[in-house]
Amino acid sequence: MRARVAPVLVFGTIALGCAGVGDVQVNYGPVGSVDAAADVAPSDLGADVAIAGSDVPAGTDVVITPDAGSSADTTPTSSCAAQAAACRAVQKGCLVDATGKATCKQCPRGQAPLGDLATCGTIPGTALSHDFGTITLKPGEELNGWCQSWEINNPEELWVQTVEFRSDGGYHHSNWIIIPQGATLWTNPKTGQKEEYPAGLWKKCYSQGFHEVDAAIAGGVLYAQSTQIANEIQKFPDGVAVRVPPYSRVIAATHLLNILPNELATNLQLLFYTVPLADVKVKLTPFQLDFHDLQLPPKASSSFTASCDFRGPYDALGLDAPFAPKLYYALPHYHAMGTGFVLEIVGGVDHGKVLIDNSGYGPDPYGRLFDPPVDLSSADGLKFSCKYQNPTDKTIHFGVADGEMCMMLGFVESPTTLVSTVLSVDPKQTLVADGMTKFSGSCLAGAVPFPQDKPGGTPLPK
Repeated sequence: MRARVAPVLVFGTIALGCAGVGDVQVNYGPVGSVDAAADVAPSDLGADVAIAGSDVPAGTDVVITPDAGSSADTTPTSSCAAQAAACRAVQKGCLVDATGKATCKQCPRGQAPLGDLATCGTIPGTALSHDFGTITLKPGEELNGWCQSWEINNPEELWVQTVEFRSDGGYHHSNWIIIPQGATLWTNPKTGQKEEYPAGLWKKCYSQGFHEVDAAIAGGVLYAQSTQIANEIQKFPDGVAVRVPPYSRVIAATHLLNILPNELATNLQLLFYTVPLADVKVKLTPFQLDFHDLQLPPKASSSFTASCDFRGPYDALGLDAPFAPKLYYALPHYHAMGTGFVLEIVGGVDHGKVLIDNSGYGPDPYGRLFDPPVDLSSADGLKFSCKYQNPTDKTIHFGVADGEMCMMLGFVESPTTLVSTVLSVDPKQTLVADGMTKFSGSCLAGAVPFPQDKPGGTPLPK
């Protein structure tokens, strides 16, 4: 028997489902920003490099040679046959040590786990690269809402199968969004006029009106960085890709944090590896989960849980295609007090099936690849939970700096993007059990049509 479908609110082309929530104005923008400054030399910003795969004639692009690999024995043996699927799921290669034990290790720059044995090898496809320059952080310094962008100026659409994030550390988190070049998505607070987002480095962009959801709906989502990870790849299975429309721009409100006792100069590069449209079998759309009303009690363990019904909002749109998303990738996000994240299916034949159950904040990337994808066609939605341990003597709320977060970005095969947020906990459902205060709240979930033929933007002036 299917679970009860929550009431549905429809605003234009965005359908929102909400259980137990009255009329609300949903603001998906972050709360607060950190006032800080850092010197960035203009000459350090804005270099583009095009990288060609082996199928591109020599001399047409710059070829980047992958960094030297690990000193561990990378010769694949039969012991990797059983370990390879687990390694690919966390975007790592399978390496065999001197004792013959197979372990999952992060591949060197420019490489990804490939083949049946998840052997680290050169990332396939033709790549584009942008160097965003170097930012210097003082010991303990935190910068939030530093938007950095790259005008790709691509005359044709691009299909991105792999994204590679390279830095020297200090990047706490960043969501990389695709928007049309020339799109006037921003209201300039000084003039009151609709304009393009400022190009290059745009400091304190959140406080000046940058909103990630508005930008993502206008274009799309390319990649989300794991918390405090310096180097990372997001590689989809062969034939699975994200579309970048013609004449697009990539923008991210980067959040930097130097956890070191010494000054840190960190360079940032973003690379994405494209494949021909003829090779693309699955076209991905983004989705997001967000628990906004965090209130971690002092010196205590706590959890925040919500069930999000996406079927109701999707059905309310009246699309020809039935609700049948397939989940390919998910990335949780939380800060240092996070001790765990759980994602499970709600409704249908796989009700209660756990998809992610990790141990919280740590040094490894958090992204989880599902290959084959998780079929959600019989489900109603997803349930997620963030767990925390607050060692301080004050209540911790959602936010940057000393705040916490409970979010997840994912990619699905679906004609709509799926978005959700929890605006408030329900005091009647709060309980204490097993030494933990357990909070829950009603999830405001939405479905937004996401066409894969968006026209894109306008070329840059010559």
